[in-house]
Amino acid sequence: MDYNSIYVPVVRGLSFSQIEKEASAFLNLVSPESLKSPQPTPVLSIFENKMDLFCFSIVVGKNIKGLGGITNISDRFVELSLSTYKRLEKNDPQAKFTVAHEFGHVMLHSKNQSFGYFPSRAEVSFSRRSQIRAFEDPEWQANTFAANVLMPLQTMHSLYLRQEMTPEKVMDIYQVSWSAATRRVLRLNIYFSERSRRGL
Repeated sequence: MDYNSIYVPVVRGLSFSQIEKEASAFLNLVSPESLKSPQPTPVLSIFENKMDLFCFSIVVGKNIKGLGGITNISDRFVELSLSTYKRLEKNDPQAKFTVAHEFGHVMLHSKNQSFGYFPSRAEVSFSRRSQIRAFEDPEWQANTFAANVLMPLQTMHSLYLRQEMTPEKVMDIYQVSWSAATRRVLRLNIYFSERSRRGL
């Protein structure tokens, strides 16, 4: 499959820092303890008990076109495949990332950014992925949000200061996959180093 030829919804571009702030606001509402010390984010509990805070319902289905999960913005529900939900119950790292990704769509894309109302299908426009920049891609945004929810900036910074922010440590503490931990550590090593050089 050529992912660059896929049509995706056109959304407002968001920077890494903007997404970090949205993820922190989300966690502060649904799991404030996750911002206090390095620990796994309770993704299953958030999915089952907190989506109503965003006027979303949840659905567990058997077949959603081969996807692990979908977020229906117009009809206000998040649906997981049955296999994703069962793996989430077992604390599977990939299932947790899939669901945190859907949280990103809920938080970042469920309201019209200009007017503050819920968009209908008729108001959503689409473009080929190859025609939009990465920071305008809703899937990139949701992936970035998911990483921030599973490995929050605040608690990762405490690991960084203790020189414990390694992929192995992050994978163990946050119960995430090796690939997610490695990407997050690489990104935040650069981010924290730049801030240190600027005296922030």
